[in-house]
Amino acid sequence: MTATRRDREEMRELLGGRSDGVPGCGSSMNGNHELQRIHEGPSSKKSGVNGTSPGREADLGTSERCRWSALLLELRGPATSAKQPAASPSMRSRTSKKRFFFAVGLLLILAVAIVVGVNLVAFRGPHCRGMAACLTGGVTYIVDGDTLDVGSTRVGLALVNTPEAGQTGYQEAKDFTAQTCPVGTQALVDEDDGQTAGSYGRTIAVVYCGGVNLNEALLKSGYAELVSYYCSVSEFADQAWTDCP
Repeated sequence: MTATRRDREEMRELLGGRSDGVPGCGSSMNGNHELQRIHEGPSSKKSGVNGTSPGREADLGTSERCRWSALLLELRGPATSAKQPAASPSMRSRTSKKRFFFAVGLLLILAVAIVVGVNLVAFRGPHCRGMAACLTGGVTYIVDGDTLDVGSTRVGLALVNTPEAGQTGYQEAKDFTAQTCPVGTQALVDEDDGQTAGSYGRTIAVVYCGGVNLNEALLKSGYAELVSYYCSVSEFADQAWTDCP
C-alpha cells in the first residue's frame, strides 16, 4: 500500500538525518557524533581501516543502516498496511447466508418471469376480433371441406370455397379439414362481422383448431379457392392470408 503524506514527511526527515521511528535509530546524526566522541575517549587517535577511527566506522555504519531502514520503511508503507486478520467463522457464516438468499431471490425472479412469459404467449394465441359472435366448442361433424359443425352450430368458412360432393377434389378437401380439425377437437369460431346474416343456415366465420387457422390452411394447401366476391364486405379481408385485392 502507498505511504500516507504524513508518513512520507516523516521519512524525508529520516533521510535528511533524523532516524526517529526506525528500530535501533533513536538519536540524530549529531547524537551519533557525540556517541562517537564518547566511544573514542582517550584513544581517539587510533586509526581503524583506511585511517578511520573505530568509533567513526561504527558511526558511519549506523548512519547508513538507519538511512536504508528509513527508505525501506517508506517503500513498505505505514504499519497499517499489514495483513488484516482472517474473518471469523461467524462472519463467514453470515456471508454464506447472504449468498444463499441472493441465489434464492434470483431463482424466484426467474420463475416469475417464466410464468409471465407463458401467460403472454397464451394470450397472444388465436382470439376473436370484431363485434360478431365468438364461440368455442368441440368439433362434432365434418360436412365437407368448407363446412363443419362446432357443438350445435353449423359453420361455413369465410372467404373459402371447396369442391362440392361429386366434384374433383371434394374428398381431398374434406379429408384435409378432418385432419386439421378432427371430431372432438376444441375449436374457436370467430364470426365474420361483414356476414352476420349467414349463408344457407351457416355461421360464416374463421375457425381455429389447435391454434391453426383452418381457412388459411385450406387456401395454402390448394384444396380451396378464395371467394374474392366477399372481400369487399368481410371483416377478414385485410389479413394477409386472404390475399384479397
